[in-house]
Amino acid sequence: MWLNRLWKVRKAAPSTMVRARIGYLADGSSRPRADRIEPERSIVPFEDRELPIHDMRYAADPASLSGEGFMLVPHESRVADFMDAAEVEKVYLAEVEELVRQASGATRVFALPRPVLRSSRHAPDSTGMITEVPAPIAHTDFTDRSIQAAAAAALERAGATGAGTDRVMIYTVWRSLRPPPQDRPLALCDIRTVEMTDLVRADAVGNPGSAEVESEFYLLKASSRHRWCYYSAMTPDEALIFRQSDSLSDGPSGCPHTSFIHPESQGAVPRLSIEARACVFLD
Repeated sequence: MWLNRLWKVRKAAPSTMVRARIGYLADGSSRPRADRIEPERSIVPFEDRELPIHDMRYAADPASLSGEGFMLVPHESRVADFMDAAEVEKVYLAEVEELVRQASGATRVFALPRPVLRSSRHAPDSTGMITEVPAPIAHTDFTDRSIQAAAAAALERAGATGAGTDRVMIYTVWRSLRPPPQDRPLALCDIRTVEMTDLVRADAVGNPGSAEVESEFYLLKASSRHRWCYYSAMTPDEALIFRQSDSLSDGPSGCPHTSFIHPESQGAVPRLSIEARACVFLD
């Protein structure tokens, strides 16, 4: 099993961290709203904080789902063309289910429909895949309220309606589709450094990664406790798995994440990445 294989660290001289800007929710009196149907109705005030972002590529102890809330694994996909929506639906989502199954130890894992392609240079998409720009503000994609709609969508896609349980967890599998360097890598906040008071409920309207036209997610307020991490030089043969939500958790259960502009990314090709989500049903 690949989880038991030794992860080989690259021979390049390690850089343990970079300093870059992380987008946080700024103070505001209105409930935040990210509206892709009527953008003029969006209310997402945010502020940038320059912070250290730790490179977990060279960490002495690998990050884990039960610890930091994320982990990096080697994985060579059988997908020939990630711009082919039919192939992604048929081949990649089955791979995502297996990845999450092995990482979580769960037996009942069902992928959510509509994986999301993101590019740092947004262009109209004619492939059947929805292309989005990388999110510039720290967030998690689900709350204790929206997780149930996501679970229902995963079961419906699998034709397993009625097979749910009282406890549902959601994981995201994130992959770079272009070789390094990346101009806008993904940063993740160590979930152990997040408290519920840091999270603010917000509405997402027309979100391609959600199960409904309107859903709820969390935005993140700044705190000196937060420890931000990333993996340098990710390749298409690696997958980053992180927790998004746990329906039975009474504390933060999703790993806040966002893109950031890497300070050494001048001349890098625009980022192209895919993220797919899977629901884990636990007895």
